[in-house]
Amino acid sequence: MVENDLAGSIDSFREQLSFEPDSFQVEAFESLTSGNSVIVSAPTGAGKTLVAEFAVHLMIETGKRIFYTAPIKALSNQKYGDLTATYGFDKIGLLTGDTSINADAQVVVMTTEVLRNMIYESRDFSELGCVVLDEVHFLQDKFRGAVWEEVIINLDTSVQLVALSATVSNADQLQQWFSKVRGETDLVITSKRPVPLKVKYLVASKGGGTDYIDAFHKGKPNRAGYGFDRAPARQRRKRSGGKQKRYFPPRISETIATLSAKQHLPCIYFKFSRQGCEDEAKALVNSGVALRSHPKEVDALAEDICSELSDSDKEAIKYETFIDQLSRGVGVHHAGLVPQLKQLVETCFNEGYLDVVIATETLALGVNMPARAVVIDKLTKYNGETHELLTPSQFSQLSGRAGRRGLDTLGTAVVLWSPFVDFAQVVSLVGSSDFKLESSFRPNYNMAANLVRMHTEERAEEILGKSFAQHLIQRDLSIYEKRLDKLDRRRAKLSSGNMSSSDHKRIKKLDKQSEVTSSDKFRAENLLVDQFRKVRTVMEHFDFLDDWELTSLGESLVRIYHESDLLICLALDRGLVKATSVPELAAILSAFCYEERRRDIPATMWYPTPEVRGAVDGIAKLSREVNKLERRYELTETREPDAGFIAYIHHWASGGELSDISEDELSVGDFYRTVKKVVDLAKSLRGLDPQMTRLYSELIETLDRGVIRTARLGVPNAD
Repeated sequence: MVENDLAGSIDSFREQLSFEPDSFQVEAFESLTSGNSVIVSAPTGAGKTLVAEFAVHLMIETGKRIFYTAPIKALSNQKYGDLTATYGFDKIGLLTGDTSINADAQVVVMTTEVLRNMIYESRDFSELGCVVLDEVHFLQDKFRGAVWEEVIINLDTSVQLVALSATVSNADQLQQWFSKVRGETDLVITSKRPVPLKVKYLVASKGGGTDYIDAFHKGKPNRAGYGFDRAPARQRRKRSGGKQKRYFPPRISETIATLSAKQHLPCIYFKFSRQGCEDEAKALVNSGVALRSHPKEVDALAEDICSELSDSDKEAIKYETFIDQLSRGVGVHHAGLVPQLKQLVETCFNEGYLDVVIATETLALGVNMPARAVVIDKLTKYNGETHELLTPSQFSQLSGRAGRRGLDTLGTAVVLWSPFVDFAQVVSLVGSSDFKLESSFRPNYNMAANLVRMHTEERAEEILGKSFAQHLIQRDLSIYEKRLDKLDRRRAKLSSGNMSSSDHKRIKKLDKQSEVTSSDKFRAENLLVDQFRKVRTVMEHFDFLDDWELTSLGESLVRIYHESDLLICLALDRGLVKATSVPELAAILSAFCYEERRRDIPATMWYPTPEVRGAVDGIAKLSREVNKLERRYELTETREPDAGFIAYIHHWASGGELSDISEDELSVGDFYRTVKKVVDLAKSLRGLDPQMTRLYSELIETLDRGVIRTARLGVPNAD
């Protein structure tokens, strides 16, 4: 089909819409019909997804396949539901690792990791015309970002890419990189929000009452805001006419009452703590603040979405309390919930049955839950070691949920007063547009094994050189070159005349600076290749590699996509993952999959048998051996095994009930996710040890029951 014919696809797509596309969307449509790849950088809620939906329409009309990738399963499930509603179940498939529906469909929705793995498995993509990379700015994610780059680098250049990104200040660099590794790529940028955003500052005073002010006035920071900063008592008395005035973070009841009075509900209240979300929901319900109540509608939805949950499961997840809060207009949404409850909250919110959803920042990842307002409880977030101020990008992602297109003329983001963040910091963060996209791409063991398997050494290093990380490094090299040029000119100037002893000293100092700068430039230029070689050195030490050939151990590493890939392979090879029963095998595998997130809780280890203890102790010893070598070569250390989940998974694998596990010990959401990780790991290991294949299959079947199975089956399907 020629380009002129493809232009008709824009018209046919527009006919399906109930609104006129924005100019940036049409610009992106035209890029795709011209055969180019396209990067769309736009604020949250601006309508980037419509470009992806046009790509689906275009591929269906041209008879080509399209893969729609998303960073998390929840987004994949949501997009699968949206597309099946438009095109029917026959044309749409879903692949998320634990779910496979109509995998050979013309349109397949999948997580980005699934596509990355398919590429390394050398799948046939001859009919593939386009890939959508939703939330492509995730390539800077510390743990998962490299996946996006691996897909972009390794996909055949005949495949068009549609990359959707939040607003970033260096989108031009992203385009330059795409054009270098993918061919002609257009950049479409819009900074316009469909619904304008206003930022409010909410302060509570001693004795009651709140101040609700604009953070900005006529485009400049509101001077009234500085009056709420903490200051010595003498200054506070002076500011308030001799009376000392004290300020406090508003309680949730005060916050919601204020928003209700201003008609700024419904809202999403962001709280960076799962337990904090639960506590705030309880406090809000008990406060008596009047909210919308839809008990019959909530009960009907709950009956539909949670119908597969047993009475025992419902007891474990405190179902009745959860439904009661929803019936009173308050929902909770965080990673500690089972998928059914999160889906129920999302549905209730979108149906208009809730006034408030109290959520962790994971809700801002792209799940479609816009609100009239958002509240950001704190502008600081704990990173595991200290509290850090949110980045402009993080703030933009959270505040972007405010303002519903077609429903609101204005979105409101509310920042709560804090004694730890001055008003100047608030307006600096809110007003910043410094959303620079960086790269987290670094060679790891599985990547290295696949590069060795598929390419020559020269070609593998060439592929590393195609990464966005290397592209950004090349940009920085000019800084070193300018510094060297400046040092050379200073040296030449000193050498041009009669040199004194002090001139000789200055020249020696300049020579030393040039030597250091040249060394820094060389290290930067060869950073990725150097790290790749260090990774290979570790692999050679443990017999994964022999020169540029994978050993049998190396071949097993190709199949394992896990943060502890090398350690798992070594443990298998040394006979440490051996068991005679499903509960024992599940217990051993959980040590690779669990990580205690609540650092304030002392570890209490329990082992069902001496054999399990011996296996986990052996894996821990092996982990220390691996970490020692990684430290020597300055590589990121593989996470140590964690035995803290053994008691729970052994109980579950032995037929125990979820209700026997105390919520104080472990959230149901954490239980669900860790069991799923164990199942996923078992699937990748099945077949690597022929003597254990049957036991792995039994483990997968045994663990996939109750709330684990019903959550997985909660995905929309053709039935």
